[in-house]
Amino acid sequence: MTHQPSPGPKPTKAVGRAAVLFVGVGYGLLEAVDLFTERFGLPDWTFTAVALLLVAGLPVVLATAWFSAVRASGTASGQSARSLPSHHALFTWRNAALGGVGVFALLGLAQSAVWITGGFGPSEAEWAATEGSRLMEAHAEAREMEAGFEVAIRVLGSGTTDSTALGQADQMAPMDTIVSEPMGAEVYRRPWGGTVDDRDAAWEPLGTTPLVLRVPRAWMQYRMEMPGYAPSWAAWAGTQAGPDPVPVLVEEADPTARMARVSERDRPLFITGLDHLPPPEDLPGFLIDRYEVTNSEYRTFLDAGGYTAEEYWTEDFVEGGVTVPFEAAMTRFVDTTGRPGPATWVAGDYPDGQDDYPVTGVSWFEAAAYARFVGKSLPTVWHWNRASTPERSDRVVPMANLSGGLGPMPVGASQSMSTYGVFDMAGNAREWVYNADPATGSRYLFGGGWGDPDYSLNDAYGQQPWDRTETNGFRLALYDDADHPAVLVAHDPLESLWRDLYAETPVSDEVFEVYRGMFTYDDAPLNAVVEQTDTTEDYIGELVTLDAAYGGERLMAYVYRPVVGEGPFQTVVSFPGSGVIYQRESSMGSGYMDYIVKNGRVVILPIYKGTYERGGELTSDYPEESTRYRQYVIRWVQDFNRVLDYVEERPDLDQDEIAYHGFSWGGLLGGLIPAVSPRVKTVVLYVAGLTFQRSLPEAEVLNYLPRVTQPVIMINGEHDFFFPVETSQNPMFDLLGAPPELKRHVVYPGSHNVPRARLVQETLDWLDTHLGPVGN
Repeated sequence: MTHQPSPGPKPTKAVGRAAVLFVGVGYGLLEAVDLFTERFGLPDWTFTAVALLLVAGLPVVLATAWFSAVRASGTASGQSARSLPSHHALFTWRNAALGGVGVFALLGLAQSAVWITGGFGPSEAEWAATEGSRLMEAHAEAREMEAGFEVAIRVLGSGTTDSTALGQADQMAPMDTIVSEPMGAEVYRRPWGGTVDDRDAAWEPLGTTPLVLRVPRAWMQYRMEMPGYAPSWAAWAGTQAGPDPVPVLVEEADPTARMARVSERDRPLFITGLDHLPPPEDLPGFLIDRYEVTNSEYRTFLDAGGYTAEEYWTEDFVEGGVTVPFEAAMTRFVDTTGRPGPATWVAGDYPDGQDDYPVTGVSWFEAAAYARFVGKSLPTVWHWNRASTPERSDRVVPMANLSGGLGPMPVGASQSMSTYGVFDMAGNAREWVYNADPATGSRYLFGGGWGDPDYSLNDAYGQQPWDRTETNGFRLALYDDADHPAVLVAHDPLESLWRDLYAETPVSDEVFEVYRGMFTYDDAPLNAVVEQTDTTEDYIGELVTLDAAYGGERLMAYVYRPVVGEGPFQTVVSFPGSGVIYQRESSMGSGYMDYIVKNGRVVILPIYKGTYERGGELTSDYPEESTRYRQYVIRWVQDFNRVLDYVEERPDLDQDEIAYHGFSWGGLLGGLIPAVSPRVKTVVLYVAGLTFQRSLPEAEVLNYLPRVTQPVIMINGEHDFFFPVETSQNPMFDLLGAPPELKRHVVYPGSHNVPRARLVQETLDWLDTHLGPVGN
C-alpha cells in the first residue's frame, strides 16, 4: 500500500491566517514605533514611513501565503517543486522575510544618516511647544513681527496640541480676510520694512480675492492686479483686519485709474507746528493722485494754451498787498528761455527722457491753474496729511528720494509709499497744498524735495505762492463731495506755530528761583494705604493711595517690586505718554517698563492729576498759554514729589538711588520735573523732544532745561513724526544743563519708537552706570 502525503493547507485559509497574523503584528509594530518616536526623538515621518511599508508589504505577504499553500498542495500530489512556474519560487517565506528585513534596514540606515547629520532632535510638535513657543515670545517682546510670523506658521503646521504655543501662534499670525472691489484680483505681498533693500524684495503671490489666510502682524505692502484694471497698492499690519478702505480696482481707461482711494476718517495733523489743530469733523473720503504730476502730464496744459487762458487762473495774484494783473503775472511764469512753462524747462519743453519725472519749478499759482484745467484740486493740508500717513514715517522716509538726492527720479521709482499706496509723498518733489498761512500769506509745501532733510515729511514749510524753486511740484485730489461743510472748512488758512527753539533764551537764575517756588507744598503726613496687592511671576504689584499735596485729594500710585530680593531697591518713577489722559480706568501691570522690574529695580507709576481715574477736564497734552495749563504743571510736579516722599518712608526702597523715566509726553516734561526735583539722581527720556506750542513762561519747559543737571539719556526714533530730530530733539538735548559727559542722545531707526532691544539695552546700561548695578 502506497503512502499518500497529507494535503497542504488550502490557499484561501492560508491567506486568511496570514492576513490576520500580519495585521496583528503590524499593529503592534506601529504602537512600538509611535512609542519610540516620542521617547527617542525620532523624526515625525518615521511612523508614516513604517505604516506605508506595512501597507506595501501586505500584498507580498498574502501572495507568499497563497503560493506557499499551492506549492504545498502540489508537492502533496506528487508534483516536484522544481516543475512549478518560476513565480512560485519567487514568493517564498524566506524571500519575503529577507525582503522585509532589507526594507526596514534601509529605513534604519536613512534615519541613522539623518541622526549623524544632526537631523534628529525633538519632533516638530515637541519643538513647537518648547523652542517654538520661546522664539515667538522673544520675537513678540522685541517687536520682530516678521520673524515671529515665520515661527508661528511652522508651529501651526507642526501638529502640536500645546495650547500656549497655539495661542501665541494665533497672535503672531492672525487670520485675515482680504477683499477687493471687484473680487477676483490677484494679491501679492512683500515686506514694508522701511529700508532701501525693500525696493528689491520679491512679491509673494497669495491668491485671488476674496482671500482668507494668516498674515503677519508686521507692516507689509500689498499689491492687487486684475486684467483690464490699473494695479492697486496698500500697506497694513495683520491686526488691522485688512486694508482701509477696501481696495477698489479701476479700469485702466478710467480717468481716476492713477488715483488712490483714501478713507473717511478724522485724523489729527502729524505735522510739527500744525499738530495742535483739531481736524474738520466728518471729513469725507477722497481720491488722490498716486504719483506727483509728471512733465508729460503738465505738457498737455501748456499745449492747450493754459498760460493764456484766464479761466484757469482764478486766484488773485497778490504781492505785498497789491494785486498783479494777469498779463504781468504771466511774464513771471516762464522757463529758462523766457517762454511759458516751469522754471526748470528749456525752450518750452522738459529734458529728453524725463516724461515720467515730476514737473518741478512751478509756483502755487501754476499748480492751481493746472488743477482747474484737469478738473481736480490741490489737496488741503488735511487731505495731504491723511494720504501721506506721516505717523508711519519710519517706513516711508528711508526709501524716499530725500537728503543726499542728486535730483528728481521718475515718479514711483523710489517706491516710498504711504499706507494708502500713494508714492513719493516724502521726497522727490516738494508738493504745494491749497492752504495759506494767514500771518505771512505763504502757501504750504509738504514732503520735501530731493535735497531736503529727512524730517521734511513731518514739518510744516511755507513759501510765497510765486516761489518757483526747482524742487517745487504737486499732486492733485478729487473730492467725493467738494461742497461738504468739512471740505470747505479744510480750505481755511492755517497759522503755523513754528518756533526757532535755538533762538529763544531761557529765563535768568533769579527768575527761575521764583518759578521754583510755585511747586513747593507744606510738609504733611502721607497717610499711605496699600489698597491692592497682586503677585505674578514677574513682579509683586501694589496699588497705593496717599494724600496729595493739594485740595484734600488722594493720589494713586502703582508700585512694582521684583519677586526676588528684599531691597532696598533702586526706584524708577515714571511719567507716561499722553494716552493716559483719555483712559478712565487704570489697572495693575508694569507694561512697557516690565524689563526694569525683571532686572531688579522697583518701578512706580503715579496716577497724575488729569489722567486715568483722576481725569476728565484735561483733554490734551499740548502746552497752552493759560493759567489752567500752568496749574496742571504744578500739580504734576507735586504728584511726582509726593511719590518721592513715599519712597523715603519705605525701608525696602533706596531713597538715594531714584531715576525719572519719561515716555513721550513724560519725555517732554522730563525737561522740567527733574529741574525742581533734586532727589532725582538720573533721567531716562524715551522719545522725547520740545513742542512748538507755547505755555506761560513759568510753565515753559525751555526755561527749565538748563537747570536739569542730572545725567540724562534721550532715546529717540530717527523719523519721529511728533518730535523731529533737527527741530525738536536736538534743541532739547543741547539745552539740557547736564555736562556733555553726563548726557547722551541716541537715535535709532523708528518713528515715535525705537527697537525694543535697543531701548532695553540703553536704559539698563544707563541705570547701571548712574544708579549702580542692581544689588550694589
